[in-house]
Amino acid sequence: MKELSVIKTNVVGATIVPREGKKGTTYQARFLRDGFQTSKTYKTLDEAQAFIVAINTSLKNREPVNPASVGRLTLGQIFLDYISKNELGREEHNRVERLADELKDVPLEKFTEDNFEKYLLAKKDSYVPVPLHYKKKHKNFNSNRINIDGTEYYNKKYSSRHIRSIFFSIKKALKWHAKKYKYAFNETPFKEVKTPSAWEKPRTREVEPFEFDALLDATNGLYRNQEQTRIMLKFLYLSAFRIGETMLIKWKDFYDGAKGIEKNPLASYIHIPKENQKTGHHDGVNDRKAALRPELYKLITEELIKFKTSDDDLMFPFWKNAHYFYTRFKSLCAKKKIEGLTLHDFRHTAVSWFYMNTWLTDLEIMSITGHLDANTLRRYAKFRSSSIGHKISVGLNKT
Repeated sequence: MKELSVIKTNVVGATIVPREGKKGTTYQARFLRDGFQTSKTYKTLDEAQAFIVAINTSLKNREPVNPASVGRLTLGQIFLDYISKNELGREEHNRVERLADELKDVPLEKFTEDNFEKYLLAKKDSYVPVPLHYKKKHKNFNSNRINIDGTEYYNKKYSSRHIRSIFFSIKKALKWHAKKYKYAFNETPFKEVKTPSAWEKPRTREVEPFEFDALLDATNGLYRNQEQTRIMLKFLYLSAFRIGETMLIKWKDFYDGAKGIEKNPLASYIHIPKENQKTGHHDGVNDRKAALRPELYKLITEELIKFKTSDDDLMFPFWKNAHYFYTRFKSLCAKKKIEGLTLHDFRHTAVSWFYMNTWLTDLEIMSITGHLDANTLRRYAKFRSSSIGHKISVGLNKT
């Protein structure tokens, strides 16, 4: 069959291709726009044009589209559409962009549980590629690179945490696309394939007191935001909050118990909306009201408060996002020759404090930290080896 000159239409993304064959001329209507594509062949030009108008009207009215045509879309097209129509954080944007390149030729209809499982297993033995726009190496990061067949990789393989992030990024993008273009989301691959664990081995690193003091001292050499950086380090050290949700806290989220009906600083808390939490997309996650240690309350009301101008302000507007503060943090670590420390280790340290210095239950600690699974906290329970005996002793004395 011979294709003739393409006929342009008035509909963006639509063309008609005449084809000459043994049975005469037919007209293939092609439609590709916003990550959606479909095509159908008709005997007459009028029928082809009517098809294009009908598809265009359906998309404008957000009506369901033909699932069969969606299946021919590639994962690469879907991921690029997802990137272009959503405001993603830097890390997620880079991750989905990499997925779009890796899976650019895989049709959605070929995305099955077997293929998905094979893909994730292959990741475990793969080196992490360097993003194309990361040309420079940073002196404060472990940027050892290797070259394989002309492509640059970091000299490290994907961790379980990285693979878990890929798992949820694929699910999130495909679910978004199905909702936007009104077709049934295929949940089967994500139910049949086991969700990668967050850690292959639970990380036990914590911030040692001498390391914390050294980091605070290192802020004296900063040109900008010296005091603000010290306050942020103290805040993370005391709160057990994630850095991402900390950067989104506004002054109106802080309830000062001393000024409330209780007239008691111990009644103070910080409200963290579900949408600001890392696990906000999981079932069962709700807004949380995180109680504050007395030292954290004092830090907010005596040191941080001076930077407040309105209730709608962020508590920490001094950095564009968590990535910018993390870069500063790594610079401080490099200056003091502190190795192997991450911002998440501040969270570990604060959680340990609650176990060592309070009698809060696991559920009460989870209401502060935002953990979903009590099992995640069990590694901290070792600090309470004598807690049961102590409670028995207290009970006997009361008797």
